[in-house]
Amino acid sequence: MHKLFGAVAALALLSAAAPAFAISANADAKANVIVPITVTKTADLVFGNILSGPAGNVVVDAAGGRTGSATLLAGVTPTAAHFNVTADTLGGSLYTLSYSSTALTHTNNTDTMALAISPSVTAAANKSGNLSIDIGGTLTVGSNQVAGVYTGSVTVSAIYN
Repeated sequence: MHKLFGAVAALALLSAAAPAFAISANADAKANVIVPITVTKTADLVFGNILSGPAGNVVVDAAGGRTGSATLLAGVTPTAAHFNVTADTLGGSLYTLSYSSTALTHTNNTDTMALAISPSVTAAANKSGNLSIDIGGTLTVGSNQVAGVYTGSVTVSAIYN
């Protein structure tokens, strides 16, 4: 029994006498809080006045110039849609743009004209993440298109990658 007690006591002394070395390291914790992206429309896509008659198309380019095979009339100035995108590039954040449009629909909710858009990024994103976008389009006018006001939409969406 004494031998067992002596062995336990010796083991206790050895473990108490052995120096304990604690080694540690620290890591920083970081986060970048990014401001939300904003997309602001500053101009609508306007095709102007078009005469009902033979089928054709109307093209408004990104600079607002208008051409087409439909009969184009004066009276309303055509314009390209214009959007400003504001984003944050803190921490190297990038974003992706997407574009969509709907057909133009007459106020009678029955007659439509197809719209295909042509986005043009007119200035590369600067260091603050700001971008300017002009959007033209091609409007398909049917034969003897019903006269009246037609409306649709052009959408620019932006999302951080």
